[in-house]
Amino acid sequence: MILTGGDVSVLVFVIFLPVSLSFGRDKNSRQAMVEKWTNFTLAAGDQDSVNVGIPRGQLGNLSAKTEYQNAWLLDQDISQEGSLSISSHLYSWRVAISIAGASTNYPILVLVKHGRTEKSFKMPYTRTKDRSKVAITVPFSSRSVDLCPLAHITEDSVLSITFLSLSELAVDVSLWVELSSSWLNWKENSPKEMETKGILSLSSPLVRTSLFSPYVVNNSESILISIESSPDSDCFCSLVSIQQPSCPYFDSVSSAVRFGIWQTMMNQTAIQIQSRDFPEGYLIVVVATESDDFCQLTKEINKCGNRTRNLEKRIKITEIVNTNSKTTLTAVFVIIGIYLVLGIFSLSLSSILLRYNI
Repeated sequence: MILTGGDVSVLVFVIFLPVSLSFGRDKNSRQAMVEKWTNFTLAAGDQDSVNVGIPRGQLGNLSAKTEYQNAWLLDQDISQEGSLSISSHLYSWRVAISIAGASTNYPILVLVKHGRTEKSFKMPYTRTKDRSKVAITVPFSSRSVDLCPLAHITEDSVLSITFLSLSELAVDVSLWVELSSSWLNWKENSPKEMETKGILSLSSPLVRTSLFSPYVVNNSESILISIESSPDSDCFCSLVSIQQPSCPYFDSVSSAVRFGIWQTMMNQTAIQIQSRDFPEGYLIVVVATESDDFCQLTKEINKCGNRTRNLEKRIKITEIVNTNSKTTLTAVFVIIGIYLVLGIFSLSLSSILLRYNI
């Protein structure tokens, strides 16, 4: 049976993953370091791997800097153990890849792997458009992903990135890897109001881990999560998904809708959740939709232009704990009690004043 180009891509991708998952640290792989660009040419039909390491002392320096910038946060008793301390498990790998020269029918397959954690995708970045089965390819060649941290990151940790070319031509690859954290960089506006900021782009989702764990918020309380973009941000439809704090992150539109409480957003939106529904805390994932049609815009004035480049939004996320539902319920019963007392008093007074002497 003769397969088309698209069919070949699917077939080879299925074969590629099991084989690549068995790869260890290949001595013949390219060697790279975090926070340094790695550029190379991937030949047509070729496979290449890059092992990314951490320079000695860099993790300690990063931990010291993080501790200094978040001293107030690290003093809070917000973990199950009672307090947080700076250590390697707070960080995850963030990978940015740019590939020039690949096409939809002949893409480049990418596998990112650290220990038991892995993520695979193909470039150019193609996803299912909205809720239909129609595939849409983004008009640019870059993508950033966060690798959910199942394994602790130490100075001996190595991130393996494997590229498999299905292209008929050589392509140029640019790779950047850094250590990031989804729960740091929060600012405390008040004891029960937190704020954080970040960058969302068409190629890169924004992931934050909430500080409102069960050890901070009562099960009877609700939390209002507000998300807004700055006025100078680019215009495109995005989606906010509140998810359980587990691996993997669901940072595509289809998975974010399926595995989270979600709401679309153009410039701003808000979601209210019950803390009892997230006993281990929660993730806030903001991702760009494949098209602006997902936001169902009807007025022409609200519609955005064509996505000819990697658009960006400057996002601010605010969390506020709403009034304790038990307090609200108590207040309701108190008010009802007051009305009952007033009613009984009024009836008693009326019966006395209106009594006739016979």
